Amino acid sequence: MKRSDNESRLLFQKSIGYVADVESTCTSCGECISCCPRLAIQLGIDKVVITEDYGGCGICINQCPSNSLKMILIKPLKSDLKDYFEDIDLKL
Repeated sequence: MKRSDNESRLLFQKSIGYVADVESTCTSCGECISCCPRLAIQLGIDKVVITEDYGGCGICINQCPSNSLKMILIKPLKSDLKDYFEDIDLKL
């Protein structure tokens, strides 16, 4: 079964072991939105929202004046790795 581009990107992020998070200290100033090369950050109701298009370059994290954007390292699950490599037609 072929995955959508968004599903593949999310699976890739999980397989390399990180997710992005926005803390409640976000002031919605828009600095991260204007610097994102993938246009993957949008203005939400009370803080910005990171979409599935986020690629993990980290530019937004360095630009955030309130230090509200964080990369959270996670331990990738073997099933995520297996699914990702199968998705790009490689076998573990």
